[in-house]
Amino acid sequence: MQGLAASIVGLIAASAKFIPWLIDISNKIADVPDSVRTMMLELNETSIILKGVQAYINEEEQVAAHRKSLISLENISITLTGFVVTYSDLEKHLDFVKAGDESSSFDRSK
Repeated sequence: MQGLAASIVGLIAASAKFIPWLIDISNKIADVPDSVRTMMLELNETSIILKGVQAYINEEEQVAAHRKSLISLENISITLTGFVVTYSDLEKHLDFVKAGDESSSFDRSK
């Protein structure tokens, strides 16, 4: 469980990094595509979901036993893997916004 919790913390941190980059893009580019704004909203919603999953894994909130049995750790793990792959791909697309001395969020977590 601690490994999953650590993964979630890393993903939340990556979201916190991506959103300012997207805001920077929005401010620098005239007529920024709607997809950039949509991406900012999706990242914000993803962060909210990840914080909820983190609370579940860390048992910060009471969950009824019948509801708990509906959620498997394998499914959470697969979902988190999907987030990591998606965030990594997004980071590649946002590389041009990063400052020259700034390393990848995922590189720093290794």
